[in-house]
Parts: sequence; structure tokens; C-alpha cells
Amino acid sequence: GTFNFSGKAGIQNGLITITGTTNNLFEENDAFYYMYQNVSENGEISARLTSQTGVDNMAYSGIMLRSSLDKGSAFISMSRKSLTDTITIIYRDSEGQKSKTESISSGKNWFKIQKEEANIKLLCSEDGISWDSAFSITVALSTDFLAGLFNTSHIENNFCTATFENTLVNFSLTKLIMVKSDPIRIYPNPAFNKLSIHLQN
Repeated sequence: GTFNFSGKAGIQNGLITITGTTNNLFEENDAFYYMYQNVSENGEISARLTSQTGVDNMAYSGIMLRSSLDKGSAFISMSRKSLTDTITIIYRDSEGQKSKTESISSGKNWFKIQKEEANIKLLCSEDGISWDSAFSITVALSTDFLAGLFNTSHIENNFCTATFENTLVNFSLTKLIMVKSDPIRIYPNPAFNKLSIHLQN
């Protein structure tokens, strides 16, 4: 979607910070900030949200799989709703449809999305070790899609900042984006027969 102010993202000491001011992921016209990797096939993304600052309780920060950057793209996201103990799952199960929302009362800040073909599972955790099932859905993502972290402030002109750690993108890569920052560990993962990117020290 369109917005009036530029956001920013960076990596320092293993933490990823995303700041921006945008509308939201509702209806058919998404507007948000997204730090992503081009990926394909099956796998998972996980991260821990360490902080979230914003002035509106409809701001969201979390992880997302998305077909493309088109404003009406199919996607699945798992996020923290600002100023609350609510995990919000926002998704569009096919291109051009209105987005849908599910809410879970939970203070857990570890999020994970697993993809097996069109079948999507979302999980949450207190410690990143023991994971609880939160939601399952079928989403028609494209063959090559995007996996990453997102942030949206809900109110234009008001900035929201989210900080993440222990970010793991575990999919087959279609394009490798190199970031000049703190060490990013890139290594083969024999358990998945894929390449893992670990964004932490």
C-alpha cells in the first residue's frame, strides 16, 4: 500500500528493529513495513518480539509469509497487538480477498509459522523451546513467496517501533539478500535439507 513517511530497519547486536508509520493489514489494501527474504517450498519462520512501542492499540508487530508485495496479496501473519496481551493472526487466504483476523489471549512473545504446501500452522512459545499450537489455516501462497518481519502503526504520522531477536528463516532461498551489519550466520540445515539464516550473535 501507499504511505507518506519512510520507515527504517536495522540489525545491531543480534536485534532487528523496524520503525514505521502506516495504516494496517485490513480489508483489501495493506500498508505496512516488511523486512523480508525471497523464499520457496516448505519450511518455517520464527522470532521473538522483545519490544514494541506505539501510541495505538491497533498497531501490530510480528512475522509474515506473503505471496508478493502487492497490496491485495495472499498472506498469513502472527503478531502482537500493541498495548495488549493479545496475539493477533491476520491473513488473506487468496489474492484480492478481504483480510480476516483471529485473536488469542496470550502474553507469549515467541512466534512461529510453519508451511507444508498450502497448509499453515502457527505456534507460540514463552521460551522458544516448548511450542503451543495457536492456529491452522490453508493459504494459497505463490510458488515463490516472501518470509519476514513486519510492523504497522495503524495511525499514519504516528511511528511504531518493534524489536526482534532469535529470528530464523528456514526455507529454500530464491534470492539471497546480504545485509552489512552484525554477523549473520548462514549454514546448511540437514534436518530440513535447506539453508538456514540465523539473525543473532
